[in-house]
Amino acid sequence: FPVTIEGSRETPQDVLELMRKIGHYFCDTNFRGRSGGAPGADTAFFEGAKRSVRYDSVGFDVYLPNSWLFAKPEFGGIKPDPNRGIYDATTFTDTYESATELAARARGSFHGLSKTGIQLHTRNVFQVLGPTLDPQYHSKCVVFWAEPIGRKGQVRGGTNTAVQLALQHDVPMYNLFLPN
Repeated sequence: FPVTIEGSRETPQDVLELMRKIGHYFCDTNFRGRSGGAPGADTAFFEGAKRSVRYDSVGFDVYLPNSWLFAKPEFGGIKPDPNRGIYDATTFTDTYESATELAARARGSFHGLSKTGIQLHTRNVFQVLGPTLDPQYHSKCVVFWAEPIGRKGQVRGGTNTAVQLALQHDVPMYNLFLPN
């Protein structure tokens, strides 16, 4: 069963440690994690899952926006390796165009974004909906940390794309920013 964790790069350290514990718990209970490989919340979730004794059998999926951005040392040096569940989202040629359209709709538009910015938002689609976009493979929930803004379920930053996708596809969400 897939689950997604992501969040702001400004996620506090105590919340990152909680995300590691959640990643560990999910993996222990047969939930396969999904993240976008970004420093902070995404990485903490992955680190937690790797602590599980069930990691080798349950696994984890990391969806990178492209093959080069997170390969840079300042972004963690992550390189695509499908054998280890680390994917360059641009290689999902059967669904990438549809995912880009879903991301644009979730974000409102791509106005003012670079090609890399668009790729970052598009990879969020795969984190929440899976690489085939088939409803049976959507995440069972999205756990994240981001500051809420406005009244329509929006949050600050790129995490909002995943949050809006989850809202549009009835995927339950848990914002660790909120005290409840």
